[in-house]
Amino acid sequence: MRVPYQDCFHLIEPLLAKVEKPSRYIDHEWGTLSKADADYRCCLIYPDVYEVGLPNQGIAILYNILNQAEGISCERGYVPWPDMGDAMREAGIPLLSLEGAAPVASFDIVGLHVPHEMAVTNFLEALDLAGIPLLAADRGEDDPIIIAGGPSVYNPEPYAAFFDAILIGEGEESLLETCQLHRRLRDEGVPRAQIVEQLASIAGNYVPSLYEVRHDEPCSPHGYTVPREGKDAPTVVYKRVVEDFGATNPLSQSCVPYAQLVHDRLSIEILRGCARGCRFCQAGMTYRPVRERSADQIVSSVIQGLEKTGYDDLALHDRPLLHSRRARQAQPSPGGYGYSRVYSVAALGFVWRGYGRVGRRRKEGRPDVRARGR
Repeated sequence: MRVPYQDCFHLIEPLLAKVEKPSRYIDHEWGTLSKADADYRCCLIYPDVYEVGLPNQGIAILYNILNQAEGISCERGYVPWPDMGDAMREAGIPLLSLEGAAPVASFDIVGLHVPHEMAVTNFLEALDLAGIPLLAADRGEDDPIIIAGGPSVYNPEPYAAFFDAILIGEGEESLLETCQLHRRLRDEGVPRAQIVEQLASIAGNYVPSLYEVRHDEPCSPHGYTVPREGKDAPTVVYKRVVEDFGATNPLSQSCVPYAQLVHDRLSIEILRGCARGCRFCQAGMTYRPVRERSADQIVSSVIQGLEKTGYDDLALHDRPLLHSRRARQAQPSPGGYGYSRVYSVAALGFVWRGYGRVGRRRKEGRPDVRARGR
């Protein structure tokens, strides 16, 4: 029987006084976007604690896109600290989403972000605490579809057995297409196994159950992966790339946290990709080609973000910022709020922080904006 979607915050509330940093588990942050009346629900899980996962820009982008779609609600989830995880197991409480405090197993689809290989044990912890079978082959009709994405899924085979589908590349378009297809097939009464197979029809989706590993030709000791006989799956899965990067929303952050985050600032993605070609850089290789936003779009999103969130710390991404033609085009505004104090790289003394990210502490600003950030 499918786990019902219901608010279970009353189950974890008695535990909050007994664990470290209870603000990690409190719902109803300012700026959340999930919809209570949606008939299709997705939960995006970052495989770490709240203060590490909330600043992740990839999750924020997808969270915004899904919640803008009609009939779809997206919530977030994080892996609890061991003290809370142990307390939840002892009390028989499953992993809950943040916004609705609903069991993760009650969602239609669950997406796990894979930022690096060391996160593998954490997403297994999330699945186990949620009461979802770890192996895709062990899941039944009442289990949600489990998908993965992120910068470390370009080599998916080491953890392919845990996922029903793996979304390779940029997920702004492919995740929405995956949810819409799943929703349509679910409403048509299509069995879960057939739904999983149909997900392979979306470009960039790798469905491990449709492939097998062979050793019948010269290859490495690990073999090579090919589609199973009779399965309609692509021989090669190419990564998805957002062609019109300028049409996407540069202001992905909407949630104002209760706790201090590891990257507690407003983040604006001003470009994606890098042409330097450093072979050691994962992001520089996986996020190609280089795409930039216009200077006007960057400036307007910075001002809007500062006003909406109350942050007084700003980070502009990505790596080659100081060499970005668009960044150099941003000019001070003679009268508008924020331009002269926030954006001119030359006049305002932006400091190049580690790994090429640029940011600065805005020392002054409107009192009402600063008050909202406290």
